[in-house]
Amino acid sequence: LIAAILKAKKARADRAGCVFVLWGGEAKGLRTSLANEARTAGVPVEFVATDNPAVETFHTQNSFDMINASLARLRLPLVDWAPVIGGGSGVIRVGGGADAAG
Repeated sequence: LIAAILKAKKARADRAGCVFVLWGGEAKGLRTSLANEARTAGVPVEFVATDNPAVETFHTQNSFDMINASLARLRLPLVDWAPVIGGGSGVIRVGGGADAAG
């Protein structure tokens, strides 16, 4: 699966990179092999490695801000983590608050 993702990324004209989100100890253990595969494929990657979402400390780690920062470094579109149904910006402010105006 990872090889297919990297192959597809490499085939893009813009050579878009990829952000791997590693939540939890088992996922974090994959970082080296993912980095090696990405290097071999010639695809720029970023990693966000934090605790598993089921662990209380996950909520203090700003994972979603870190993901968007990684996307920005790769010049990829950011994710709107809190879309507002029926209007409003849904833009995530630094610090994690949602802009519900609109």
